[in-house]
Amino acid sequence: SLMAVRSTSVEGVQGYQAAEIKERLEQAATGLSTLNPDVEVLQAAVARFPTVRSITVDGHPPHDLTVTVTSDRPFAVLASGSRRVAVAADGRVLRGVPANGVPIIPTRTDLTAGGALRQETELVLAALRAAPASLREQIRFAGVARDTGLTFQLESGVALRFGDRSRLRAKWLAAAGVLADPEAAKATYIDLRAPDRPAAGGLVAKDQAGTPP
Repeated sequence: SLMAVRSTSVEGVQGYQAAEIKERLEQAATGLSTLNPDVEVLQAAVARFPTVRSITVDGHPPHDLTVTVTSDRPFAVLASGSRRVAVAADGRVLRGVPANGVPIIPTRTDLTAGGALRQETELVLAALRAAPASLREQIRFAGVARDTGLTFQLESGVALRFGDRSRLRAKWLAAAGVLADPEAAKATYIDLRAPDRPAAGGLVAKDQAGTPP
């Protein structure tokens, strides 16, 4: 009792269910020893929260404890039929966590059984991780198409065609460069399979543009 926890500081909690996670940790920590706090007790208290990846604990005798939470946020949404499930950047499933404004990835992974992700889904996630944040925020759909390989659909409607997984960083940089051109940004797709020679497609030539009556 001389070294029992009476005050707990919870750090790193953010996003979905943050207030509830913080409350559960504070309740579970009360009465633990600041000299040798039982981490398993704290882990059990938040085991049902999918966004909690891990926790670390630092005791400050006689009565203070700091609990640091490493949290996952939705990075993408996997879609299989009518089912939707959020995943973290590394593919860890965040079942039940709402996700808005992140790319939707069609997948044949069985989302009901919690099985391993399919190889093509892991490929898409790896490509998304390589994307600049400013571009990733514009992506609404991502997947592997039969003809164009890795393909990303922006909210503007432009499709980025990557082909294979090679030179991902170069392809993202080339995409950003093309999209910075006001004219090229009007394309329906950008072919980035050769990132040194990106090609914007679907543009209407000025001399072919019709004049409204």
